Amino acid sequence: MWQSWDKIRLRLVAKSSSSDSVAAAITYDSIDGYHLLYHYRNTPSITSVGLQQFSF
Repeated sequence: MWQSWDKIRLRLVAKSSSSDSVAAAITYDSIDGYHLLYHYRNTPSITSVGLQQFSF
């Protein structure tokens, strides 16, 4: 079997914020197997109590 891909995108939408991946990769380790590594940007909801101070 052969599979190919050129993009990985992760997105999470929750009540208090949303997150989008900025960069992602799949790595392989012979002991632990495959791992998904990613860096993300989190945007708090403007209506989330206590999180407004971090909004851009």
